[in-house]
Formats: sequence, structure tokens, C-alpha cells
Amino acid sequence: AEALQNAVVKPSPEFSSMARQLRVSGKVEVEAVVTADGKVESVKALTGNPLLSNSAVDAVKRWKFKPFTSNGEPTRAIAVLSFTFKP
Repeated sequence: AEALQNAVVKPSPEFSSMARQLRVSGKVEVEAVVTADGKVESVKALTGNPLLSNSAVDAVKRWKFKPFTSNGEPTRAIAVLSFTFKP
């Protein structure tokens, strides 16, 4: 929940034309590594159909976060984000 609260720019994943055509739907989880200054360093899919998870990964790469903190200091963080795709 903290990850979504810290997200200040969060473009939504696109429903790819292939996924729409094949009527693929479902839940996707991705893991984002966020630097101490709130930039997304890397993203990888944890679960979900690749037709959907690739779209979620591409979107999260463009996200920006308020810095996460530990003991009041900005810190690098790992955020797990979930997306539900419905046709």
C-alpha cells in the first residue's frame, strides 16, 4: 500500500491489442526497484500472463515515486505492485 501512496507519476498499463484480441485477462504482479531519489531502477514481472505482464512492466518503468524513507532518510526500496486486466 505504501508503494501506491508514494507513487506520484503512475501511467496505467496499456491493454495490448494482442491481449484484447485473445481476450486475455487476469492479475499481474510486478516488482520495482526504486532508487533513494524515487526513480525506478528496474522492473520485473512476478506473476501473470506475459501478454499482460509486459505491459505492466513497461508502464511501471515510467513511474516516479516520492522517496521511501528508513529512519527519516531516503532509501532504496523494492515495491510489489498488482494490476488487474479486464477486457
